Amino acid sequence: MSTNAAALRYLLVESRSASHGAALAFLRDAAVQSGEGHDVTLFLVQDAVSLALGGTPEIDGFLAAGGRLTVDRFSLDQRGIRPDAVLAAAAPVGMEDVAELVLDRDVRVVWH
Repeated sequence: MSTNAAALRYLLVESRSASHGAALAFLRDAAVQSGEGHDVTLFLVQDAVSLALGGTPEIDGFLAAGGRLTVDRFSLDQRGIRPDAVLAAAAPVGMEDVAELVLDRDVRVVWH
């Protein structure tokens, strides 16, 4: 990790599953930002919640770089995925939590 005095805060939102190559590239980019010392929260929503089940090197790399992983509770419920079935590092959250970050003027939001 670099010593980045001007660390930025990011909320990165992924809605696509691992079957989309662009989603995996986005996760790798998230790991790079986190590894550079930025405060990165990755929010998985819609089909992307399946990534929180584990077995994806890109998610493992993101977590190893110090990123924070969150998963949409509603999307989990829609897909019949129990919150206790996701990775221990994945925090199920509601849209109110995401809205708080989106409205924070110090957080840069990228919705993919």
